Amino acid sequence: WHGPANGALNKFSPPAFRQSLEWTAAIHDRDGKVGWEDCAALAWDCGGDRYVDLELLAQTPVSRARFVERRQHVFDIARTAFTADCVMMTPGLVETWRHTASGCYIHGFKGRHMAAAIDQFHCAVLGYPQCVAELLAAIDIVRARNPAVKILVTTSPVPLAATFTTDDVRVANAYSKSVLRAACGAIAFERPLVDYFPSYESVTLSGPDEVWAEDHIHVQQGFVGRIVAHLLDSNEALAGTQ
Repeated sequence: WHGPANGALNKFSPPAFRQSLEWTAAIHDRDGKVGWEDCAALAWDCGGDRYVDLELLAQTPVSRARFVERRQHVFDIARTAFTADCVMMTPGLVETWRHTASGCYIHGFKGRHMAAAIDQFHCAVLGYPQCVAELLAAIDIVRARNPAVKILVTTSPVPLAATFTTDDVRVANAYSKSVLRAACGAIAFERPLVDYFPSYESVTLSGPDEVWAEDHIHVQQGFVGRIVAHLLDSNEALAGTQ
């Protein structure tokens, strides 16, 4: 993985949150040890004992031994949701790819490694009901093991750079963000101890020159810092009133 360190484990779509937590919960409830049987459904065989992980952004094939080792690291990080005081979820996409046979949602095609198998997948454009259901399912998986956990949901302001639909990318992006923002609001009403933090609004309703990086897709790190500082200040103010 050669991108920003905090991006290696990114999840973008509501089904990815639920799917990842289901996988983590099954191992957590068993013995906490990841074996190949836990990895096989997520491993795309590139031949020669080399595999790519359908749930991760990394595209470099690794050996089976490294795959299992890395999945153990992923599990060790994800399982902290079951002991954390607060879990944050930030959905960003409604366009996702799904393996038809297994039902596994993936992080896009891994370049040349999967090009010949495109007919085994389909692009799913999620609607509001599914997004709400997937996010609630993700929350319920955590709550079943961590009943007192607080959930903070936000909507990613990072726009689509391309779309697999026939719409103009700006139209597709407006649909995506509208559905996700509405879904985040709905689950905040639906479950106790779930709150929405308006990082999406902070970005989209602020002056563009203050917000966007040169690619006009990603948010400047300085502005991200301001949003996080506002979140922490709000939390401290709330704590002071209790």
